[in-house]
Amino acid sequence: MLLGIPLDLQTFVEAFKENGAGAVRDCQCGKTFYNPDTTGWDWEPGELEKLEANSNATGIEWAVSYVIFEGRHYVLDCECWRARARELIKWITRHDRQIADFLTAEKKRKTDEAERSPVVK
Repeated sequence: MLLGIPLDLQTFVEAFKENGAGAVRDCQCGKTFYNPDTTGWDWEPGELEKLEANSNATGIEWAVSYVIFEGRHYVLDCECWRARARELIKWITRHDRQIADFLTAEKKRKTDEAERSPVVK
């Protein structure tokens, strides 16, 4: 469970989060987020101090992760992505039957294509 995030957004995050995290990440909106831990990350000389002095950078107490959708990378701790995610959730929910039908048809098409492919050993 992600603290402070409504359940539907938590489900969205679980579906679209990146598989990894890091010490510092730039959000699609231009903000920078970083974890200032000096024992868990290898910082270049002056790198952490530069981040701490940057008014556009925000320190957080955990590794920085992305949620990725529509070809964009958003830092999970940034607020900027949530309104768009809510719109996508509404669209997905309103079209759930069509999406399920599409995915079922695509699975069948890909399975048929794989079965027609020659076996290479």
